Amino acid sequence: MKVIAVNKFYYMQGGTERYYFELKRLLREKGIEVIPFSMKDERNVSSDYSEFFVSNLDLQGKLSFKQKLSLPARVVYSREAKKNFTALIEKVKPDIIHLHNIAHHISPSIIPVAKKKGIPVVQTLHDFKLLCPSYLFINDGESCELCANGNFLHAVSSKCVKGSYLGSLILAAEMFVHRNSGIYNLVDRFICPSRFMIDKFKSYGLIREDKLAYIPNFVNVDDFKPSKEYSDYYLYFGRLSAEKGVDVLINSVDPKWKERLLIAGDGLERKRLEEIKKDNNLTNVEFLGNKSGDELKGIIRNSIFTIIPSRCYDNSPLALFESFACGKAVIGSRIGGIPELIDEEKDGLLFESQNSNMLREKIKYLLDHKELAVSYGMAGRTKVEKRFNSDLHIERIVSLYNNLV
Repeated sequence: MKVIAVNKFYYMQGGTERYYFELKRLLREKGIEVIPFSMKDERNVSSDYSEFFVSNLDLQGKLSFKQKLSLPARVVYSREAKKNFTALIEKVKPDIIHLHNIAHHISPSIIPVAKKKGIPVVQTLHDFKLLCPSYLFINDGESCELCANGNFLHAVSSKCVKGSYLGSLILAAEMFVHRNSGIYNLVDRFICPSRFMIDKFKSYGLIREDKLAYIPNFVNVDDFKPSKEYSDYYLYFGRLSAEKGVDVLINSVDPKWKERLLIAGDGLERKRLEEIKKDNNLTNVEFLGNKSGDELKGIIRNSIFTIIPSRCYDNSPLALFESFACGKAVIGSRIGGIPELIDEEKDGLLFESQNSNMLREKIKYLLDHKELAVSYGMAGRTKVEKRFNSDLHIERIVSLYNNLV
C-alpha cells in the first residue's frame, strides 16, 4: 500500500509534527510506503519528493508586498498546491491520502484532486480549525464559540487571529468559502483523537457522524523509561503560548514552597511569563528554554509530577502521554479532551481551567503526598501500556485504510 501523508511542515515544529513523523515510521515498519507532501523549508527533513513541495510561506515573519497580495488566494485555494499534488499523484499512484494540518500553507485545494482520481482521503484533526477561524475556540483568553452559527465576522471584530483585523478577515473569509463550498465534505473519514472532539463536531452538525472515527493518540512506550525516583521539582513542558495557560500555573505557585517549578519550552509568551515570575518574586520558578530528545525525557523522568494547565480545548496532548510513559502523575485542567485521559486520584488530578487557587491546592496536595504522586505515575504508565500504545494505534490506522481502500 502507498500513502501520501500531507502536512504543511516537514520538520519538527510541534506536537502535530511529532505525531506525523512517528506515524510515518510505524507505517513503514508495517511495509506501507509513505510519500510526504509538504512545504519547502530549509529546516525540512530530507525527502526524495521535495521537488513536489509547495513554495515557502512564513506567516510568522514579515511578508513582502507581493506575498501579501497573493496571501488570500493561497490560503483559500492554492493553485500551486493543486498542480504539484496532481503531479505527485500521477508519479506515485497512491492508494490513500492522509491529511494532517494543511490550512493556509497548502489549503484544501488538493482534496478534489484525490477524489477525481478515486483515491480515498483521511484527515486527522489535530485541532478545531474546521469549526473555528483561530483553531482554538479562544477569544481574549476565554472560551468562545461565537462563530458557531457560521457568522465568522465575530472573529474579525474580535481580532481573534493574532490581534490583527487583516489576519482575522482573511481567515474568516477562508472559513466562509470552505464551509459554503463543502470542499471538506469530500474527505472520507476524519480521525478524532478525543471523544470530546467527536462530541463537539456532532454538536455543530457539519460533518456526518459516520465520517468521524475515534482513534486516540499514542506513545511508543519503549522509548520512555519509567522512574519512581524524583528530584525537587515539578514540571511544565511545551509551547509557551497564551492558550496553554502557563500564566495560570505560575500564578498558582507559592513563593514559600521549597520545590521548584521548571518550565521547559519557549514561545511568544515567554517574556510576559518571566515578568509574572518577577512580579510575584518567585525564585522557585525556572525557565529552561527548549528541550528535546533524551534530555527532555530525563527532565520528565526526574520530576515529581507534571502539569498541563491549558485554557483552550486541548484535544489530546502528547505531553500527557509522555508524562505517563515516564511514570509521572499529571495535574490537568478540566477542559477539552484532558479529563477523559486522567482518572482522578488514580493517575492524576484535575482542576478547573484558569483557576489558579484550585491548581495551587492540587499542587500542594501532591507536594505533601509525594508517595501518591509516585503511585499515580505508575498507574499512568500502566494505562499507556495497555490503552495508548503504538501497536494498538497503528492497528487502528491500518484497519481504517483497508476499509476505505
